[in-house]
Formats: sequence, structure tokens, C-alpha cells
Amino acid sequence: MLAGSCRGIIAPVLTTSPESSSSRAGLALLLLLGALLGAGCGPALLIQTDVSELRFPDTAVGESVSATITIEVLAGARADFAPIFEPPGGGTFRIEPGVPSVIEPGKPVTVTVWYVPSAAGESAVVLGFLASNVQGRSRQDVSLIGRGLGVVIDGDRDGAPIDVDCDDADPAVRPGADELCDGVDNDCDDVVPADEADADGDGVLICAGDCDDADAGTLPGADEVCDGVDNDCDGTVNEDDADADGVRVCAGDCDDADPTTLPGAVELCDGLDNNCDGVVFPEELDGDADGYRGCGGDCDDADGTTWPGAPELCDGLDNDCDGSPGADEPDGDGDGVPGCAGDCDDADPTRYPGNLEACDGVDNDCDTVVPADEVDGDSDTFLACADCDDADATSYPSAPELCDTLDNDCDTFVPADEVDGDADGFLACAECDDGAITTYPGAPELCDGIDNDCDTVVPADEVDADGDTYLACVDCDDTNTDVYNGASEICD
Repeated sequence: MLAGSCRGIIAPVLTTSPESSSSRAGLALLLLLGALLGAGCGPALLIQTDVSELRFPDTAVGESVSATITIEVLAGARADFAPIFEPPGGGTFRIEPGVPSVIEPGKPVTVTVWYVPSAAGESAVVLGFLASNVQGRSRQDVSLIGRGLGVVIDGDRDGAPIDVDCDDADPAVRPGADELCDGVDNDCDDVVPADEADADGDGVLICAGDCDDADAGTLPGADEVCDGVDNDCDGTVNEDDADADGVRVCAGDCDDADPTTLPGAVELCDGLDNNCDGVVFPEELDGDADGYRGCGGDCDDADGTTWPGAPELCDGLDNDCDGSPGADEPDGDGDGVPGCAGDCDDADPTRYPGNLEACDGVDNDCDTVVPADEVDGDSDTFLACADCDDADATSYPSAPELCDTLDNDCDTFVPADEVDGDADGFLACAECDDGAITTYPGAPELCDGIDNDCDTVVPADEVDADGDTYLACVDCDDTNTDVYNGASEICD
């Protein structure tokens, strides 16, 4: 339909049969002229049919005949398109299904019209074709005329004569018939029930089980697609997103009960495959079953006694994972026993529980008792356990031997000269002759030529100067060999 002054120019042409070549040429000329007229003949939508009147041949009642009408866009852009009958319903004229809802420039649309007389006599209606878009609206009308011959019949023998039966070729169609799920107006009330539509063109009507007639991929028997829709209309959606994380099981959600688990998710410290790549990081496992994972601070996931906050044990380990073992857990002296295990001196490797007592004046076995023989009773710097006589300060290992009959150097031997061989009360080491009871320090000198008092000096009168075998101390003249005790008197 044209706007402004152009409508009056073109309208006469549109009433002429489009089969006339002169009419077509005139129409084209008028359209060109309209384009040149400026504001009074601006851009508009214009459609045209190839006929303005369609007269069907006389047709016997109950028979049918068809003809076609071609519609094309002469001016304007793509537009919504629909045929309409005046009066509504079309009476004995019907349009074959499949008319497109859109018409485009350069793509003519052909519509098949059937004439099915239901009674003798002439019938006439107007079939209008309406196109509309943002440029405007355009309508072309075609007059449909037909004449029926013969008498009223019931072609499908359904009890409804053809003049009232809206489809006398189908016994399931007649006034008052039950509506079937077939997309047909079975009861001839000019209404096809809403549930008999196939809006998505998938070949299945709503009443036949199409659970979504707006989706051509949803119908009984369809393959299930991973889209959260009941594609096969069996009442079950097999692709639920139970955890509402936006990813379905069929799309790779490896745990649809956990919203933290889905493809591409950030790995959490929970021992789960959060990103669904089939791998759980080792640090997310609780290898020692202590309730803590490596990523959660377990500093040794192979030891069930080690986790954050664990009580420190006496094992040299950082049980509570604070970065260091307990202060008394290191084995400072390397003796194999830490302080927490009873090492009473972790700086001394000779001191730990169960160690043998050493002769060192120290509690080596850590029983809090120093053995009685590990004291220095005589203060000679040697302990009793190492001293052969801890009551005598002169007796200790390597001490100088004294002349006292004792083992002063603790070598288990008393020197041979520390005996009193002659029983004179003096040891050999302290006297000058341990074979003579009269010889010892301080002994009275006897007239025997011996150093009785052991002062290294034999008295002067204990010599035999005259060689008469008598010492001077008993010889009245030690200068005369003839003079001595008991000598024979001579006349001298």
C-alpha cells in the first residue's frame, strides 16, 4: 500500500490483471514516477499478485479443483506476510497449508487455493495478502469465484453433508466430531485446539506428547542433549545441575552434589578433584589419616603424629608443625637420647638413661644418683672408683711409690723393698741393711764394723787397723796385731 499522492496514481494499475504485460510496464513506470515525486511519494512497502481475480471452473459438488496465486515484493524490504479471507473462514475455498510467514524481495511466494463446492450454486470470497514491516503495510486482494454443480452429497459418508462438513473427504471431520490429535479441525468449529499445534515444526503435536512445542529438538524419542531439557519428553531431565554450579554432569561435572567441583574450578585443599581433570594433587591427600592434608599445613603427611596443633612428642620431630621440634627434643650431644627422653645432660654424650656408670663423678645413667665410689674421699684428685685407696692421699694411679708398704701408684704391686725382711721395724727401703735386725735408722751403733744407724757412716773405732780381726772398739791397741782381746800374752 502506498502513502501520500502516489496511492491515487498507482491504485488504478493494481486493479488490472497482473498478467497484462502493459499493466506491468505501466506499474513500473508509475513506481519510477512515484520515486521522483519526492516527499509526496517516499519509500514504502509494495507487494503485487499475478492475478486480481481467480475464477475456478464449474465443479461438481464433492469434487475439488485448485489454482495458484503468486505474490512478490515490488518495493520495500523483507516483511511479515499472511493471507486472510473475507468473510473469515473462506467457506468452500481453502488454502493449502505451508504458506510462509515472511516474504522477501526477489523471492516470490506461490499459494495454492482449493475450491471444494459443498452445494450447487456460485460462491465468492476475497482472499487478501497482507505484508507489513517498518516501512509500512501493503495489501493485495484477489477475488475468488466458483460455481458448484450437482446435488448435496456426503463424500466421506460420515453423516455430515458436504455443505456443512468442513472436510467431506475425511470421515473424522464433521460438525460435532470429537477432536483428534491430528492438527485438524475435526468438529468443524473453525478452531484447531491449541494442543494440536506443531509450532516448532518437529512433526509432533503437543497432544501427541511434544513437551515443548517451541523447541524443534524436544519431542518423544529425541536424543537427549546436554542442555538441562527433557529432550525426549519422558518426564525426566537427565542432565540436572543438582549443585547449581552452572555445569551439568553431562558437561563434565565430576561431582554434581558439590558446587565447588566442576571443570575449570580452582583446586581447593579438600582432597577432591575440584577442576574435574581426573587428578587430585598429592598435597590434598591425607596420607597419614591424621585429619590434616599437606596443603592444610601438615608438615609430614606420612606421619600420623604430625599435624598443626598436635602435641609435641619426644621424637625429635616438629609434631605441631610450628617450624621446630620442642626445645628438649633435639639430641644435642648425639648420644641417641634427647632431653625429653630423660637425658639429664644433653651436652654430655656420656650421660643418658641406661648408660653404664663411668668413673667420672657424674650421674651417667641419669638415675639422679652418683655412685658412692665416684667421690674423691682423700682429695688426691682421683675418685675412689679409680683410686686403689681413697682414704690415702698418697695412693692414686701413677703416684710416686713411697716407702710405706703401700701400692701408692695403684699398679697392684708393692715394691720389693717395701718389706721388713729382718723384722727390725724398718722397711728395706728405709734402712741400709734389711738383713740385719741391728741395722736400721737410729739404731745404736754396735762394735761390729757396720753402719747400724744407717747414717752412711761407720764409726772410726769400728775398723781393724792392725788387721788382727779385732775392731778398734774392742782392741786395746789397734795398732798392734799382737794385742787384742784374748790374745796370748807374750813377753813383750
